[in-house]
Amino acid sequence: MIMRLLVIVIAISIVITSCSNNKVINQDSIWISSYFKFSDNIASPDFLSSLIEIKQKELKYICLDFENTKKITPLKYYIQNNTFFFYNDLECDSLLILYASSDSIIFARHDRESELVFKRINLSESPKKIPLIGNAFTINATGYQDTIEFINDSLCLLESMPVSNSKLLYWKTFTYKKLSFLLIDSYLFPPMLIHSIQNKTINTNIYYTSVQKVQFRKLSSQFKYSLLNGKWRATTDSFLPPPPELNYIPVSIEFRDTILSIQYNNRTLQYNWFASKYLPYIFFISPLDNYTNVWKIKTLNNNLLIIEKTNSDFRDNLNQTFRFTR
Repeated sequence: MIMRLLVIVIAISIVITSCSNNKVINQDSIWISSYFKFSDNIASPDFLSSLIEIKQKELKYICLDFENTKKITPLKYYIQNNTFFFYNDLECDSLLILYASSDSIIFARHDRESELVFKRINLSESPKKIPLIGNAFTINATGYQDTIEFINDSLCLLESMPVSNSKLLYWKTFTYKKLSFLLIDSYLFPPMLIHSIQNKTINTNIYYTSVQKVQFRKLSSQFKYSLLNGKWRATTDSFLPPPPELNYIPVSIEFRDTILSIQYNNRTLQYNWFASKYLPYIFFISPLDNYTNVWKIKTLNNNLLIIEKTNSDFRDNLNQTFRFTR
């Protein structure tokens, strides 16, 4: 009798849970994959995030991976015995539903080696105009501060990146159903939902174990590059005289409008260059390998220019500074 009652209670519990899951998931809604949870309860961000839009027994899978944001896959679905089946004409797959509420769904593969948590997006519309291009911002989030400048419609400069790296990252915005996401091609940044703009601050949300706020506060002061114009000669204390067979040590540099001339021991090369508006960095692309070189200006006045080079611009040791005088 007790065993029979226990079986009935378990059966009722399964039915109630399944009905609850159906009610939550069948609502018209948009969800974002937020993090993985493993058997040791360690949470790991889902940097290759995705959206799922659920509407009237149909869903759309929207990839938020930087390279594949145009990939939108329409699917049909149904729920049976706490299993979420989704399919189209080409394939069929399923996930276990471990938990479902008004703001979170936890899916798992049938081997349950890891769980994938989706968070519901409770925003109907992002701001229509997002003033990123040509502007710089301080980034403020819990445990993280940085400075970023959106150089143009595809490149941004991140201050925290080492000078030995390019420092330039690709970025873009992606909009789906009036929801706009800021995507930066770096492991540092999961997709950021652009939530609102207040005064000179852009408010975004990152979806992890909780919804975390990231603020972009606009900078106003710009770096003055006018003193760069003209010719600069390397000082003797910048480096030891190179052996005759090495010809890539700069002897002098000259800035003229958009042209940078670098004189080496036995040749002169010219590059198109441009500068960050707000941060002390200049960029020029090598015609030999299409590499974007980055120089950080450590000191600039009427008589002295000190730069920190990258790993590619002078082809020798990293993190070395060079001194130039008029």
